[in-house]
Amino acid sequence: MRLLRSTTTRLFSLRRKPFPIPPPGPPLPQSEAVDEEICPGYDSKKFYPANPGDIFANRYQILTKVGGPEGRHLCLAYEPMRKPIWLFQRRFKDGRIPLPIIKTYIHFLLVDLYCLHTECKVFHTDLKLENIMVTSEDPAVLGDFMNSQLDQPMQHKIDSAGRAVYRCHNDFGPLRKVRNIPKFVDVGLATRLSYDERGVYPIPPDRYRAPEVIFGSGWTMTADIWNMGSLVALLQLWDILQGKELFQQIYNEQGHYNAKAHLAEMIALLGRPPPELIARSQSMKWPEPLKWQDG
Repeated sequence: MRLLRSTTTRLFSLRRKPFPIPPPGPPLPQSEAVDEEICPGYDSKKFYPANPGDIFANRYQILTKVGGPEGRHLCLAYEPMRKPIWLFQRRFKDGRIPLPIIKTYIHFLLVDLYCLHTECKVFHTDLKLENIMVTSEDPAVLGDFMNSQLDQPMQHKIDSAGRAVYRCHNDFGPLRKVRNIPKFVDVGLATRLSYDERGVYPIPPDRYRAPEVIFGSGWTMTADIWNMGSLVALLQLWDILQGKELFQQIYNEQGHYNAKAHLAEMIALLGRPPPELIARSQSMKWPEPLKWQDG
């Protein structure tokens, strides 16, 4: 028993031992906007000043900053992951993930989407490259990244309120092997619908809106399926394979979303929409025109 207590005490002591924090890196100009300062409506009073070395609840220590918050909101905690897939693809030749790997990733993502729809009864509604993360290929990646911070401290600045703002680090080094698994993240816009319900409000992102969303005929899980369909993992993964968007003329000269132009591109590529989709759209049409925030 004494041996157990002694070992436990040493382990707790080890856990409480703070990680050595290097001095701040080179200072940045006060006039340069950094990370959260770029957010629209930024107010320093609403952002927690993440300072390396701070310890929460006598248990969790801030070691480095890998991203900025956007106000107060609930978050799902994932295991530490490497980076979003749009940034991950730059690790490969010509910035394109090889087709065999893409096929494997499509399989993973479709299984995830099926589970989300059937087991969780949740529709993501915001599938895009920014919301697909890839895991680290080796547990040592994170540890090596933390050790590297001793030699590469974060740049920082002192803002007009006397608050330290650090520039985040998100480079976890070269790939050691391709064993990364893609995962959906950011379910802040996810919604629950029963199987006899249809969503009627526009759901983002603009470039990847399904036809039924544009027509306003009511959408279900098909809106998610459109984003991850069979046409080169439809829309979302076309960017990775071809280096360009599938639909490119969807904004007008003022930068507002143009549903008619979007539909025209869809018809040019895929043909006319099914008559039943148009009929359902007409039956749900509001007698007076409505304006959405983006036009």
